[in-house]
Amino acid sequence: MSFVPFDVTDEEASDWKVLRPGVPPTMRPALITWLWKSVQNKGSVYPSKLHTWSNALDIDFSLNPEYSGLLNQVEFRKFLMRISDRDLLRLIDYRLYEDSYGADATGLSEILVIGRSKYHVVKKDGGARLATRVPEGVQVAAETVMSAKSPAGELLSKAWNAVYDLEPNDSAAYAYAVRAVESASFVALQITDSNATLGHSIRTIEKADANWRLPFLREHSQFPSKELLVGMLKSLYKGQRDRHGSEAYSDVTHDEAEGAVLLAVTIVGWFARGLVVEREEERFG
Repeated sequence: MSFVPFDVTDEEASDWKVLRPGVPPTMRPALITWLWKSVQNKGSVYPSKLHTWSNALDIDFSLNPEYSGLLNQVEFRKFLMRISDRDLLRLIDYRLYEDSYGADATGLSEILVIGRSKYHVVKKDGGARLATRVPEGVQVAAETVMSAKSPAGELLSKAWNAVYDLEPNDSAAYAYAVRAVESASFVALQITDSNATLGHSIRTIEKADANWRLPFLREHSQFPSKELLVGMLKSLYKGQRDRHGSEAYSDVTHDEAEGAVLLAVTIVGWFARGLVVEREEERFG
């Protein structure tokens, strides 16, 4: 829960709860201090560290390549104050990547949370990385589904990481989301064809003699849960525009990928929890 000053109005309180993108000017000094503490040794840093970062991230620190003296904290901060918000975030992410144990991930998390940052520290590939934050309730619900020891949970986790990474891979995120739903639905619907796709799941549910439903005892007469489920599956399947090449090919957008991943969280959760089964129809208007 974010801190909200005691004397603000309701409107101002809402602003204090909004996650802030980029690097707000008031947060930059704290982030640079974190970087300094993570690399300094006896109050100094070798210029080679900045050269390494420059080479890895294509960041221009405007540091004389022939300079060989040690950098104190004032000099170090001067160079980092010059770089863009994007470069600073990438640098922090890289620092976590290159030294997950030496870098103080907990301290960084506190800075980001206190500063109401759009980003937070997550566990990834055995280490720590930066990623985009989502509302806490959404995060908890997604983690519950992704934590399942199943192929669907693992695929959904890959989709989540791809779409909320500091540098999102939207095409991969959408593809993993579809595969996660395929995996979960194949198990629930008992589809064993090794060449099956999400289309097979849709056709299985759509069969006239099938009655796959969600566990609602009272259903809407015009929009029963079977049609709702089919509609969601079709939207996810049809929306993957970059699945096949064509003259009109274009990559999926970030919003499309995020929508697909969040949709997949719900669908995978339904299938994985055994909530989609064949039930006797009990419809009420």
